[in-house]
Amino acid sequence: MHFQGKAKVHKMNRELLLAYVEDTEGIEFVKDLAGSKLHEKEHPLFLFECQFTVDGKKIPVTLLISKWFPQHLPLFYLPKYDHLGFLPHIEPSGQICYLEKESVYVNREEPKAVFQASAELAMQTLRHGLSGKRKGDFREEFHVFWERNKFRVPLRVVSFIDVGEEPKKIQLLKNQKKVIVFDTNKDIERQKRAHFQNGATMSKSGIYIPLRLDCDLVPPKYDQRWTIDDFVNWLKPQISSEHWETLTKSILYKKPTRFEYLLLGIPRETGSTILIGVHLKPKKDTPYPLLEKETGWGLDLLTISRLDDAAFLPRGGARMELQNKSVLLVGCGSVGSHIALNLAKMGVGKLSLVDKDTLNLENIQRFAIGFDYSLKPKVRALKEFIEKNYLKTLAIAHESTIESLIDKEDTFLANFDLIISATGDTTINMYLNQACRKQGTSLLVAWNEPYSLGGHAQLSISPQKGCYKCLFRELYNIASFAAKDQPKPFHKKHLGCGEVYTPYNALDSIRTSEITSRLSVSFLSGEVKLPQIVSWKGNSADFTSNGFALSTRYQNQTLEQLEELKQTFLNPECTHCG
Repeated sequence: MHFQGKAKVHKMNRELLLAYVEDTEGIEFVKDLAGSKLHEKEHPLFLFECQFTVDGKKIPVTLLISKWFPQHLPLFYLPKYDHLGFLPHIEPSGQICYLEKESVYVNREEPKAVFQASAELAMQTLRHGLSGKRKGDFREEFHVFWERNKFRVPLRVVSFIDVGEEPKKIQLLKNQKKVIVFDTNKDIERQKRAHFQNGATMSKSGIYIPLRLDCDLVPPKYDQRWTIDDFVNWLKPQISSEHWETLTKSILYKKPTRFEYLLLGIPRETGSTILIGVHLKPKKDTPYPLLEKETGWGLDLLTISRLDDAAFLPRGGARMELQNKSVLLVGCGSVGSHIALNLAKMGVGKLSLVDKDTLNLENIQRFAIGFDYSLKPKVRALKEFIEKNYLKTLAIAHESTIESLIDKEDTFLANFDLIISATGDTTINMYLNQACRKQGTSLLVAWNEPYSLGGHAQLSISPQKGCYKCLFRELYNIASFAAKDQPKPFHKKHLGCGEVYTPYNALDSIRTSEITSRLSVSFLSGEVKLPQIVSWKGNSADFTSNGFALSTRYQNQTLEQLEELKQTFLNPECTHCG
C-alpha cells in the first residue's frame, strides 16, 4: 500500500477532496450529507454520499473525512451492515474494515495517495466478500463477530482449560459477575483464590467440544437472536463423528442436563484456537437439546477470555517453558523486588522469595511496589502483589534468612532450577556460591554500583568452572567499575548507623534487574549454557565528583568489549570451582 512519498502538505477543503474522488477509479460523488450521531465521534470534516462500482455493481457508500485526515484514514460505510448480505470485515455500523493499522505508516504529506489507496482497499474488501473469496475470514475472526452480537450476555467468562483435540468435561465457578472455567480437578483452589476473593460462588459443570479442523462456520448476524434449535443445527455438522460418539457415550450418557455450559474450540488456519461459549438454560422436564429437538431450552451467547498458558503467556511475551521452572530469589529489596516482578511477567511458574526485612517507608521510592505495601515484610508484600496481578506464578514467601532455611534442610537449594541473589552483600553471595556448588545448583548474582555507575549480573552454572568467587582477587571484585583503592566508603548514613545505605536510584535497580531477568530467562530456557558476567555502564560524573576513582574495566572497556569478554573471568585457582 503506497502511503509514502515527498510532497507539500495540502490544506484540505471540499474542492480538493472532490478532486481526489474524481481522480480515483471506481468511486464517484453523489451528494453532500448531514452528520448523524453515528458519525459524531469521528469528528467529520466532510460527509459525502458516494457510489462504488465493484465488478459492475453500483454500491452506495457514505464517505467520512475526519478533520485529522490524512493522519486518520477515510471511513466508508454501507447503508446497513448486511446491505450486500452478511460479509466479513463489515462492522455493525456498516463501516468497511479495509486495513489493519498496526505498524502502518501513513504519510501525511501525500493525502491524495492516502485517499486513493484507502478507497481501492475498501472496494477490494467488498469485491472479495461478494465473490466468497474471504468467507474463511468468518472462522478466522469468529470471536469478533460473536462478541458483537446484540444479544450476547455481558458476563465475564475466563477460561483456564487446556485447549485440546478431544471433548472433555470441564468445571466452572460462578458468581453474579463472572465465571471461571477450568479443567476438572486441576488447580481449582488456586484459581478460586485468585478470582473469587470475596463472596459466595456456585459450582457448575460443562463440556469442551473441539470443532472439526475443516469446519465451515458463519456466525449469527449482529442483530440475530439464535434459538436453541438454531444453535444445535449450526453446531452438530461441525462436530466430527468420533467426537460425537465420545460426547454421547462417555459424557452425556447419564444426567446430560447437568452440563449447562458448552465451550467450543474453533480451529484457525494459523494453528491457534478460538474459544466461544454458550449457556444452555434448562426447561424443566425436557430432554437435553443436543440429543433432541424442540426442547424449549433458553440460550445465552458468552464471550470467553482465554487465560490458559498457550494463549495467555505468549500474548504478553512470556515463555511457556518457564511454567515448570522453580526459582529462588534471595534478597527482595530494590533490585530483587523488580527481578521478582519481571520473572512473574515472564511466566516463571514457581517463585520462592527470601528476605527477613520489612518494607520501610524510606525504601518505597526504590521498591517495585508502593505505599500500600509499606510496613509489611517484603516477601509477603511481593507474594500478595504477584498472586493478585500475575496469574501464572505461584509465589512462596520465606520471611527468613537464607542461612536458616539451609540449616533446616541441607538440600534446600537443590529444589530449584536457579538461585538468584540480589542481596548486594558479598559475604552472603560467597556463602551461596559455595552452597550452590555443593548442591549442584546454578547461581545468578546481581548488584548495583554506587552513584549510578553501573550494574552487573554474574551467572555460575554448576558444575562448570567459572563462578562468583572467580571474580575476586585479594578481596577485590575485578568486575567492579570502582577502583580497588578509594578515599572513603561508598555508603551514606542518613540517620546514623541504623540508616546506612548505598547511593543509587530506582532506575539503576530497574536496569540491573532487567539484565539479571533477561539472563535468568535465557538460562532457564536453555539458550545460555556458559558462565558469564553481564554489565551495564552508567555515567561516571556523579561518582567521580564525589571523589571516587574508576576501575580500568570501566575506563578501558567499551560496551562492545564488555559483551565480548563476558566469559573471561574464570580463575583457575578458585577454591570454589577450580
